[in-house]
Amino acid sequence: MIEERRFVPRLALQVSLVLVLPDSGVKFDGRTRDLSSSGVFFYSDAPLAEQQEVELLMTFPTELTRNSIQVACMARILRVEPDQVAANTGIAAAIQKFDFLAEETLEVSGFSL
Repeated sequence: MIEERRFVPRLALQVSLVLVLPDSGVKFDGRTRDLSSSGVFFYSDAPLAEQQEVELLMTFPTELTRNSIQVACMARILRVEPDQVAANTGIAAAIQKFDFLAEETLEVSGFSL
């Protein structure tokens, strides 16, 4: 039996995201599978390695919230696993910090999204 190590339950929630490699500023699209306030699992074709730090920008649609909400996150990659069915890579990441952005804002201090 695998021991559950999560302290915060994850929600099965699929939203689009933009992943930014902080060193180069290169952006990749992705889609979440599930997320919580402390972690996220998503699919992307970004070339990532374990322990790498990335920036994520997720937009929660008005179907989930009263207004469209953008969340910018700094995250550390925990696991990278190829997914043969989705022809993408599954990525588990620990969220280190996050900020809610104004509807029209695409940049916030500390994030280069």
